[in-house]
This record gives sequence, C-alpha cells and structure tokens, in this order.
Amino acid sequence: MDFILLLTLLFILLITSIFILKTTSKKMNKTLRLPPGPKALPIIGNLHLIGHLPNQSLHHLAQTYGHIMYLKLGFMPTIVISSPELAKLILKTNDLLFSNRQRSEFGLLYGSKGFAFNDYSPYWRSARKLAVSQVLGSGQIISFSSLIEEELSILIEDLKEFSNISTNNNPFVSIKKKVISLTGNVICRMVLGRKCFEEKINEELSFGELCHEITALFGHFNVGDYLPFLKWFDVHGLAKHGKVVLELVRGFVDQIIDDHLLEKNLRSEKEKKKKKKKNSIVDFIDFLLSVMHDKHKELALGLEF
Repeated sequence: MDFILLLTLLFILLITSIFILKTTSKKMNKTLRLPPGPKALPIIGNLHLIGHLPNQSLHHLAQTYGHIMYLKLGFMPTIVISSPELAKLILKTNDLLFSNRQRSEFGLLYGSKGFAFNDYSPYWRSARKLAVSQVLGSGQIISFSSLIEEELSILIEDLKEFSNISTNNNPFVSIKKKVISLTGNVICRMVLGRKCFEEKINEELSFGELCHEITALFGHFNVGDYLPFLKWFDVHGLAKHGKVVLELVRGFVDQIIDDHLLEKNLRSEKEKKKKKKKNSIVDFIDFLLSVMHDKHKELALGLEF
C-alpha cells in the first residue's frame, strides 16, 4: 500500500514538473526574441537530437533552422551559431557579452580555475596576463628557442637511429607519437622545468597519458550538466574518475613544486647571479614561486591558476 502511494506521489510530481516546465518555457519564448529551433520535449529538451557526433548533428539542424538557432539541451537554453560572420560578431565584436562559461561537473572539480572554466573577471584577466607574459608571449617563445632546438635535435637523432636499426619486421615509425612526445616534452620543460611527459606517475600511467586522460574527461558528455537532478547519481562515473585523476595530478605537480623550492633554497645568491649572466631559462613554476609574496594582488592571484 505504501509502495502504491509512493508511486502515485512520484507520478503527480512528474506531471506537475512537466506542466511547470512547459508553462515557463512558453512564457520565456514570448518574453525573449529567440531564434528558430526544433520543438523541445519535456525535461530532456532537444538532447535526443544530438547524436554520437554532435558537430554533424548541429550541421544537419542548421540546414533546417538556419545559422543561428535555439536549442534546449535538458534544462540548459542554448544558442548555436554556425556561420563565420555570426561567429565573428559574437566572439570578437561582442566578446565581453558572451565571455562567461557554463559550469560543468568536471570543471568544478578543478575549482573552475583557468581559461577553460573561469568567467571573465579580474581573476581571469590576471591568469591570462600571467600565461601570455610568461609562457605564450613572443619574448618567452624566443627565450625558449634553444630548448625547442634541443628537443628537435633529439627527435631527429632518434629517427636517424631508428632508420639504421629498423628491420623488415618493424620498418615503420609512428611520426604522430613522436611529434606528440616532442610537443609534450617542450611544454613540460617550459612550464614545469623538466622533461617529464613520458615520466611514470604510477605503474599504469605516464604524465603524458594522464594529460590525455584529462583531455578526454573534458570532452566527455555528462548528462548531469544538462539535467541537474541527475548530477548526484554520477551516471557516467565522471566525478568519481575525475577525483582520482585530480589527485594524481596534484601529487605529481606538488612534487615538482617541492623540487623547485628545494633547489631555490639551496641556490646561493652568487649562483643566481651566475645563472642570470648565462641567461638561463626560467620556467613558469619558477616565476609563480618568485611572485608568491608579491605585494601586487594581480600577480598573487596567479598562484591559484
């Protein structure tokens, strides 16, 4: 009897929720001048129209509804742009109006920090300024040129050695893997100060594989981002897996920071001057540690980046 009563209450709640959602949606459509788009189903909206390849699904929808269309992805109202002219209008001409990011479950695990997750704010401008001036700026790229040339030379020598010892049983080399490894090692040396892309984090994963794992989690579809009431169930297991990955990243980066601090403490003022004369490369971790106690709040914010 109690079970039947519970089912009845759940059914009434479901019907009431659908009615409220439809009423709210109609009022919003009348109030806002929304672009055309496909009719949305209750609760899931237009999620059923997005297939395994979202870019192709959106392309087919754009052929029907135009280069600017409105979709309701679960509880998330979405405007889709699919022409260069409109993209320029939004991303360049009116970029500040559209600069905020939608909160995602995986992004929240990382505190929604950095370019990909943080809204446009003084913190975001600070983080961007630090990254551009210390890693992505033309001056920094030039200062890292010797490092890049060194890694390129290692790759070329590696390929030469492979060509000399290759046999009929193994005549091929994966250039893609070599280039990924080259890029990863260059970035690691620029940011972390050491060549660690292929370094083992644990018995199963290298740092490069961990980076690939993080990228895959960023792009993974999570139904909880669109239907908030499912977020707590962690349907795809992203939150659980993300926490494991986050702990691995933190442990690895913490060790690198400790190594930098130890090296900094052991280095004498005389040695510092000698290294400055030799124009030694200062990586991003070194820079962040150097401004840890900076009086300028704008720079201090960069430590959370």
